Amino acid sequence: MGRVAVIGGSEDYTGAPFFSAMASAKLGADMSHVICEPQAAQVIKTYSPNLMVHPLMRQSSYTQASENSSSVAKTVIDMLPRLHVLVIGPGLGRDPLMLEICAKVIEAARKENMPFVLDADGLNLAQTRPELIHGYKECILTPNIVEFGRLCKSKGIDGDGLEDGKGAETLSKAFGGVTILQKGKEDYISNGDNTFVCDIKGGLKRSGGQGDTLTGSLATFLAWRKAYLEKLWEHDDDLNEVELLALAAFGGIQYLRNYFESYRQSIDIKADQSQLWDLVFKSYHQPAGSEFSKKLPFGLGSFTRYNKPAWNYYDKFNMHTEYGKIFLHVTPGGNALFVADAAASDIILSRRKEFLKPIEMLESVDLFGKSLASVEGVDWQRHRKITAPPFNERNSGLVWVESLRQAKQMLHYWTTQLDVKKSIPNDTSRLALHVLTGAGFGMTYQFRGSLDTPGKGFRFTYRDALDITMSDAVLLIVTPRIVYSFPFLPKKLAQHKAAVSEFKRYLFNMVSAAKERAVQGEPAHPDLLNTLVQKAQEAENDPDSKSGVLPGNIGLSDEEIYGNLFMFSFAGHETTANALAYSTYLFAAFPEWQEWVAAEVGEVFKGHSSIETLDYELMFPRLKRCFALMLETLRLYSPVLTVPKCTGAAPATLRMDGREITVPPHTHIFLNIVALQTSPEYWGVDALAWKPGRWIKSLSQPSTLPTSPISDKEEIVTPVKGSFIPWADGPRVCPGKKFSQVEFVAVIAVLLWKHRVEVIPREGEKAEEARKRVAAVVEDSGTKFTLQMRRPETVDLRFVERLLGFGALEYLMVL
Repeated sequence: MGRVAVIGGSEDYTGAPFFSAMASAKLGADMSHVICEPQAAQVIKTYSPNLMVHPLMRQSSYTQASENSSSVAKTVIDMLPRLHVLVIGPGLGRDPLMLEICAKVIEAARKENMPFVLDADGLNLAQTRPELIHGYKECILTPNIVEFGRLCKSKGIDGDGLEDGKGAETLSKAFGGVTILQKGKEDYISNGDNTFVCDIKGGLKRSGGQGDTLTGSLATFLAWRKAYLEKLWEHDDDLNEVELLALAAFGGIQYLRNYFESYRQSIDIKADQSQLWDLVFKSYHQPAGSEFSKKLPFGLGSFTRYNKPAWNYYDKFNMHTEYGKIFLHVTPGGNALFVADAAASDIILSRRKEFLKPIEMLESVDLFGKSLASVEGVDWQRHRKITAPPFNERNSGLVWVESLRQAKQMLHYWTTQLDVKKSIPNDTSRLALHVLTGAGFGMTYQFRGSLDTPGKGFRFTYRDALDITMSDAVLLIVTPRIVYSFPFLPKKLAQHKAAVSEFKRYLFNMVSAAKERAVQGEPAHPDLLNTLVQKAQEAENDPDSKSGVLPGNIGLSDEEIYGNLFMFSFAGHETTANALAYSTYLFAAFPEWQEWVAAEVGEVFKGHSSIETLDYELMFPRLKRCFALMLETLRLYSPVLTVPKCTGAAPATLRMDGREITVPPHTHIFLNIVALQTSPEYWGVDALAWKPGRWIKSLSQPSTLPTSPISDKEEIVTPVKGSFIPWADGPRVCPGKKFSQVEFVAVIAVLLWKHRVEVIPREGEKAEEARKRVAAVVEDSGTKFTLQMRRPETVDLRFVERLLGFGALEYLMVL
């Protein structure tokens, strides 16, 4: 994003412009140019093929008779329309002609209002010809301690006599508000009105190449600023030009400090590929472009097909039909093995020591601490031992009760409010969040509670802090942690930062209170939070741990408890919410299956008049069709589309169709959930049809179409092992699997007990046409963080009361 040019590079100095331009390229600039003199160009071109090197500058000793500063400058100035940001100075030297050419380029850049950075020898122009930059707010000077002293002296300022931070402010004012980035032990950034300090750990910019790396990084941030101001993407215009310039300077210097602290390198930047750019690239792909992509030449159609978001959702099993049940996807960023073979899937999920979790992919969501999902080896065993016990039958009973309560309140809202028809996905998300906080953390909410207020000293309620943190989940992935420390943030990021901070405070208070109850011997509510804290303390106090029989600390730190609580929230919230939303719309599209499920609910709940009398142990096992509904919905609309794995330092072997396959070390592996769950081999010729009945087997006769609602004569079909993995499987199966199943079944049972859902036809639309329209909206899904319908608001649904308690008459009429 953005085109950057570094003007510098002379006969004696070729490294500086290279480091600056490469830093810009590797941080994410679209194009990085080096404009230098011819002898330097020959050398720089050998360093990397990724830079565009232009031998346009001239030194005095190599100028031809027909050349002068104006003619040479014109060739450079003619390039300006192709550029967004300039860096002037790295490796420039002090040749008079080179400096004069740069002066003319600066004058032209000012006329175009183009931002530029002056560094190294480019600062000589600011020192000797200050009128070139005076008052130009699109200019940033990046002096080190020696260069800063020279600039101060040129303006008659006693830099040594100024306290920290005042020097940058004073010098900026002397230059008419030009931004000064004063490098040192602490870095000061000032535009004369506002001054910021960056004092995190990192290099002091005193090693060769660090200052050049800074200017290239800073230029890329300035290019992003330009894209922001030109609204290349949608935003709320929260930041103005001046704030963004300071933010770019702050981002550049803090990025470099963080990088040096991590890698201890003075020069260059590792070629780490940011997931941000993957997401930006993929955002341009839409399903409508799939036909066009097939016609692209040179194999680009396949490239775009495999790299658009949710490609496997649209492709189903087709990719594997073409390339095999296991194929290797080769890309410049690395290779990935895609698996749609059930036997291989089962092996990969079962052998956790050979097929590991790619921890680096999950580190971005470790906001509050490590969790079961983001650790491996002995750490995983420790986390698993403590996090597994909370998910027990006692907790399932809590989930059942809270799910019934929330479903009753949601149904009341849906049947009494006029605007419900467009809010169903948001409402199922709210319900799932409330079940999680109620049964998981002991914090109960009313479904549409208007009296919920933040705790003392908080801006958000616990529910809202968690909701904002999770609803902006993509920000967790694409936003570097460094950005949250910037002095200026767009409204969305600022809100997200505040929500994350407050959610951590809530976690701290909750865990502290649970620990205090345990110390006081008070009876604890058997929810996830209290059980997790209890088990962590039991492990901590284990005599074997204290005596050294067991190695190290076998408990969990407070941060790890926070991390696991957040992981439970993060992983478990949208899974159930999405399944409930999809099922509701699918019921409207396929009323015959809605009545099939309702018939079972009516039979199981027969004789009961309120949810308070519905017992978990008696009711849940009998609601097999409700469970089949969940399984079928997750089969076709799994919230996550792949299970990521990888090999470690050693190769691993798989067997497929009698053949042994060797997977090289450090290979990413993706179990293709969509392909596995739509494979005709495992699901039949109607694998793409939504048929909850495929999961039910009648003990008295085969079940193809809906049959009599006698739950005691039906059982759930067990699929081919490895072919159905929405919760993963094996040792690392989702610990909240039963939690989500109980919640889903309870909610669906309440919704269909005395009501049914139907689509509201448009004017002149027949009922069958309306149902087909709902089905099309369901199919038109894509990924934000999980799979979601793109335009559910275009369909209006309503819940109506049944004439009979269990819908038998309606079911017969449908048939």
